[in-house]
Amino acid sequence: QDIKDFVEHSKVETATAVTWGLMDQFVLSRMGKDTPRTINRRVGSVQAFLRHLHQQGGVAEYVLQKYPKQKTKGTEKRKRRALLAKEASALLAKTPAPRQMIYRFALLTGFRFSEIASLTPAAFNFQSKTITVRANDAKNKSVDQTVPMHRKLLKPLKELCEGKGREDRVFEM
Repeated sequence: QDIKDFVEHSKVETATAVTWGLMDQFVLSRMGKDTPRTINRRVGSVQAFLRHLHQQGGVAEYVLQKYPKQKTKGTEKRKRRALLAKEASALLAKTPAPRQMIYRFALLTGFRFSEIASLTPAAFNFQSKTITVRANDAKNKSVDQTVPMHRKLLKPLKELCEGKGREDRVFEM
């Protein structure tokens, strides 16, 4: 979509017609509408497309090779941080019962939504008190991730896994 937006704005008909000046105009047109980080992503998409064409011989010159990025420092909408214990308690107190276990699990393991959603009873080893996330579901896609199970999760997880098949989802999302 970023490439389509650039082509629509600049009205270029071929990749060889792309110039720094056209990219400058596109960037200026996006200022005020997009954050600097989004503008950088848009420029990066066009750069990647032109780089690919250059490597394949589709264009003789990669004209946007050193096109400058927008400064993003200080433009973050919010700073990420861990919840304080008091904030975590307040969150759990206000959360409806069905979601409470999911939130508690996330707080005690640090797992992401997609990792939690992928968990099956096979992921839990109650003897060694570990949880294993398969590589294709984990943040690091190259290896399975095994983490220790928090002692406060042992009993509730056993209850959640009871009566479920080995490959059934543990959490209802």
